[in-house]
Amino acid sequence: MAYSGPEFTPFAQAVAADFAKIGVKVSPTIKEKSVYLSDLLGMKWDINLQSLGDATGDADYVLGRLYTCKAERTGYCNPKLDGLLADAAAKTDPKQRAGLYAQAEQIIWNDAVGMYPMDVRISYVWRGSVKGFTPSSNYQPDFSAVSVS
Repeated sequence: MAYSGPEFTPFAQAVAADFAKIGVKVSPTIKEKSVYLSDLLGMKWDINLQSLGDATGDADYVLGRLYTCKAERTGYCNPKLDGLLADAAAKTDPKQRAGLYAQAEQIIWNDAVGMYPMDVRISYVWRGSVKGFTPSSNYQPDFSAVSVS
């Protein structure tokens, strides 16, 4: 089980302990970011832990980028999923897109291709004197309105 940030250590240890209960030995391994990325893209992993921020706010940014056959990012290929993701990306009606992405996410979950078991919390502001900071859901903080009093 590979991961690149210390924020994953407690979770990785808990997952390894749960696997051990059913007789599966898992070795959590923290890797330096460049090695982690090289191994990730080279498909040199069995279980991979990572945080996925959505820089665009569009479901296609993560789902269409990672879970299509053409992406070759997970070792998984499902033409039905590809069709749903392509249809969703082509729609302009938000309700139609949401319905198609919900179907796609159900396939991803049921086939255990990807799961999102936790929300990683990252501290950007540490003092009470910092004002105007609003956390971002895409892990890209905006400090343009921040002031220190």
